[in-house]
Amino acid sequence: MATTDLRRERRLVGIIFRGNLWLDGILTCSFDTHTDYISDIAQTILKSRQYSQIRVIISRETLLPKGIQDLRKLNIKTRLPTISIKSHSQSTTTKSRPRCLRIQRGRRKILVQTLELDKEFAREIFLVGCRGNSLTPEALRIAELITATLKTSICPK
Repeated sequence: MATTDLRRERRLVGIIFRGNLWLDGILTCSFDTHTDYISDIAQTILKSRQYSQIRVIISRETLLPKGIQDLRKLNIKTRLPTISIKSHSQSTTTKSRPRCLRIQRGRRKILVQTLELDKEFAREIFLVGCRGNSLTPEALRIAELITATLKTSICPK
């Protein structure tokens, strides 16, 4: 999932992939950050044709205004486990964060936080979603490409 920021209103784009091979669906939802936006996003996911096939929500922690707090609420409302990619500016220690997991491919490392998933299973799911040596799952990469395009086409500089 990725979002565009249009002042108070944001547009969420969610991409549903099977592994990292097949694009299976696209979800979109506009929400106002001054309302109960988590319920709006959760309803979009719950009402999608692919809901029964969705196994995990993967996003960046910075996706939603309240970060991991919002992802916890989304996890509860959708009943789906989540994997959240931590920002580069945050500490890379996992000792103080019991649900954090460091994933490495070659020399590249990324820190993720999991909700409702065993760490090793989360690592496996995360890496299956990535292509080649990338540490960004394909669904998230495509969602971010679409939102970047929406942002520049809606709000040209």
